[in-house]
Amino acid sequence: MRPDLFVDRQREIDEIITRIKFQTQSSAVSGDSGLGKTALLRYLAHPRTLKKYQLPGEEFKCIYFRCPDVRERPQYAPIQFWQEIFSRLARQITDAELVEQIRGFQSLPAFDYYAVEEFFYGAKRKHLSIVLLLDDFDNLLSNAAFDKYFLWSLKNLAHNNVDYSFGLVIVTLQRLSELCQDLGMTSPFFNIFSSLPLAPLPAAESGTLLQNMCRVQGRKVAADHKEQEQAYKLAAGIPLMIRLLGQTCRDTSTLAQLVSGQRKPVWRAGHRQILRRFVQRVWVCSGAGEKQLLQYLAKAWHENKGSRLNHEQEETIMQHHTRAWQALEKRGLMQQMNSVFSLFPDLFAEFVLKETFVVAPSGAGRLVQHGG
Repeated sequence: MRPDLFVDRQREIDEIITRIKFQTQSSAVSGDSGLGKTALLRYLAHPRTLKKYQLPGEEFKCIYFRCPDVRERPQYAPIQFWQEIFSRLARQITDAELVEQIRGFQSLPAFDYYAVEEFFYGAKRKHLSIVLLLDDFDNLLSNAAFDKYFLWSLKNLAHNNVDYSFGLVIVTLQRLSELCQDLGMTSPFFNIFSSLPLAPLPAAESGTLLQNMCRVQGRKVAADHKEQEQAYKLAAGIPLMIRLLGQTCRDTSTLAQLVSGQRKPVWRAGHRQILRRFVQRVWVCSGAGEKQLLQYLAKAWHENKGSRLNHEQEETIMQHHTRAWQALEKRGLMQQMNSVFSLFPDLFAEFVLKETFVVAPSGAGRLVQHGG
């Protein structure tokens, strides 16, 4: 993440940096997909950011790492995790003794928590603070190989400021305390973290981000205040959607046509892949009532052949699912009578209907619910 493209989140940045500077304390960032959690971690890992906040590179090493999904790597276990972390550390550390320790760990025939702790003990003796910026930490918690012993060791490293100068900034979809409880974890792993839930961007910051993205693309979208406000409503203040709009709109008229519904966004293959992942992660974090509302929206778009719903249709759906609509509003996925999914109704409907419906054999687009 280029620091000059990063917008807002100053409160969260200040708290994370303060906790890193003083005793390398840990933070847990949470929020729905698309709210900028990954961008925040990448911003924190950038050398220019560390210099700006007076975290000298010879004393602080901030390592960004995305935790892999167990479905992508079924055999993934703590030894692979630490080997990959140490591999990244080896590129930044110049101390010969620490580099030799890393090489020794990489050649161990079996995993050894004490070898991990010995390395970080030695790093503190050399006045080196190490902070792991762990993206998609939910993936580790849902992987049975990362058991209570792994979490205990991680907590010991982060909590024991006498022996180690080690901090964590982790990112999850749900709040860490809720996630640990949902997974039946009895150890209060989460109690060492400062909890920082992210919300959608305010309107002013949304407009700044849109202008930044258009500038990077070399496009002259000098959107006035009204158009920025419209784009903000369309994207529901979600940074991911604002970035995609900035990459898609060629000029001010294109943006205006998208906002009015006269034009549909044309998403490139890479964008479509990002949007599918966004919908999948929103679905995973939704409760039963929210999923029911998402199903109704998907059916309505399917019946409209991907066209935007009119005001009457959206109002009817909202009246029948008021509480779920309000819950999605709190998550930044709805604003007043607008749904962020209207930017990509075909992809949204395709995912949700595959999750809950099948097309009837008779064709004609008729839907039958799974198990019905």
